[in-house]
Amino acid sequence: MVLEIRNLDLHFGALYVTRDINLTLPRGARHALIGPNGAGKTTLVNLLTGQLKPDSGKILLDEQEITRLPPHQRARRGLGRTYQINALFRSMTPVEAVSLAIAQRDGNALRVFGTAALGRRTGEEARELLQAVGLGQYMNHMTRELPYGVQRLLEVALALAGKPKVLLLDEPAAGVSTQAGDQLFRLIDSLPSDLAILLIEHDMRLVFRFAKRITVLVGGGVLVEGTPEEIGADQRVRDVYLGHKHAA
Repeated sequence: MVLEIRNLDLHFGALYVTRDINLTLPRGARHALIGPNGAGKTTLVNLLTGQLKPDSGKILLDEQEITRLPPHQRARRGLGRTYQINALFRSMTPVEAVSLAIAQRDGNALRVFGTAALGRRTGEEARELLQAVGLGQYMNHMTRELPYGVQRLLEVALALAGKPKVLLLDEPAAGVSTQAGDQLFRLIDSLPSDLAILLIEHDMRLVFRFAKRITVLVGGGVLVEGTPEEIGADQRVRDVYLGHKHAA
């Protein structure tokens, strides 16, 4: 297993926001995490990436425990996550932003300032990655001027620049049109087959098209895990989240 979560707990006083979570992802997994608002989905991603520290339990990446490692060390070991474009990246072009992400991966970020310092190899890798995700025509535009759906594609490119073994996608299609969401998921579908992906997404049309397995969180704990067909037919999931009219 490339990612293992064992008995993960996080509580604030008597309030458990994550309760005894167990989850495993093999290489190449296409796994979705769903549940109602407040179920603990983003909290779990923040625990995985090190923004939050659990009260108990373990997180293993490639059989090595990373439970107490800081976020940057987890990233270097192969745990990637998409973030919304921050102020730094918005002031760059996509090729500059992705080049910086590559330099950070290689430990050269402190020596990078401006396009002239990127280096030919880094710049070529950045351009190839942008072409691969369908952003070739935008690579020299200012990021802040890009359409929102294109910025979401760039977020995926920035995560991929770290060459992750596991990619965490927290609502990648939020706020984009149906067409842009479909384009984004075509990209996600085309990612390397050995890359494990854990997806949080509220658009069940996209979830059931993408995921091979689905875990349902309710109240910070796992309600059920199964195939899309099993989840779509589960009356408990219909009652708490999907609704009686959902059809997988």
